[in-house]
Amino acid sequence: MKVCLPVEMDKALESQVSDHFGSATCFMVFDEESGELKPHENTNIDHEPGQCNPLSSFGENIPDIVIVKGMGAGALKKLMEAGVKVFRAEADTIKENLDILTSRGLLRFTPQDACSGHDHQNNNESCGHHHGHSCSH
Repeated sequence: MKVCLPVEMDKALESQVSDHFGSATCFMVFDEESGELKPHENTNIDHEPGQCNPLSSFGENIPDIVIVKGMGAGALKKLMEAGVKVFRAEADTIKENLDILTSRGLLRFTPQDACSGHDHQNNNESCGHHHGHSCSH
């Protein structure tokens, strides 16, 4: 199973999960089978509001699970239509969220959790788009 988490900078398992999926500089994909963690540059970072194509950065290596703090409704719908399960991040780092996922599970990210637009507040958490960090070490 492949688990994807959006991050601003690749710091391996200590990478901080980005506040918003579509504006993350990088997607870190953990392959549970091999134990490998690989960065994928977000090739769709400069999209118009509502036009996020969350699958374009992965080619044919679409993850089975995505763990996010924030995500737009359109991106969520596209991931769900592709059979990707989306869960809410409960911790700051990749390692912490993977530990929670395997030990007790994470809550599903629902359409009600989705951000309704760029740079707004949702449940007192920022879903704003932030740029300017690196996908690689």
